[in-house]
Amino acid sequence: MILIFDNNEYRLNKLCKSFYMDNLYVKGESYEHCEYITKPLVTVLICPSIDDISRYARDFSTEGTICIFVLKRECHEAKGLKNVIINNDGEITPKQVREIILKEYGYNLESDLVNYILIDEEDKDIYFGMKQLYLTDREYEIVRFFAYNRRKMFTIDEILDYMHLKGKVGEITFSSYVSRINSKCYKQNREDIIIRTTYGYGITSVTGKFKP
Repeated sequence: MILIFDNNEYRLNKLCKSFYMDNLYVKGESYEHCEYITKPLVTVLICPSIDDISRYARDFSTEGTICIFVLKRECHEAKGLKNVIINNDGEITPKQVREIILKEYGYNLESDLVNYILIDEEDKDIYFGMKQLYLTDREYEIVRFFAYNRRKMFTIDEILDYMHLKGKVGEITFSSYVSRINSKCYKQNREDIIIRTTYGYGITSVTGKFKP
């Protein structure tokens, strides 16, 4: 749910590891891929060029993501922008991002209701329209990722990157996970919670037209 752009590969890998260890889905990329990736719940821009700060703030605002700018020093181009962090090393902590997510979305990432979908981190299960789905740990993690990223469609490569499953789970196996998750929804008289398109996967928009 957190996309980090940084051209410093060493720092980027270090940041991604710290977020992953804090139970946050994270994907790191260099700025050259900036335009071609689905923007998730939060996008972190580490030391963007001065010329690009205003452009990123404008363009990303239309993609339904909260931007966090991490700069080594204050600059005129960043004045008036929300969520600007000044750090001489160009670093940001998982705690800082969690605080911004709580402020901007109201999500504590422990127990959150997101449009009929209750994410219960303590029990590691999902309640869909007040019906418990009884998911396995892997199934829970998959639904949790999508639930926090409403109105987003991700390619299979993006999903496997965020969930650190590349080399462990292939597209066929992932598709079988989705089928099992949706079958558990059916058993609880609920519609499919994960939708598939030719592009990739996303969470249902939830019609609410399921049986009580």
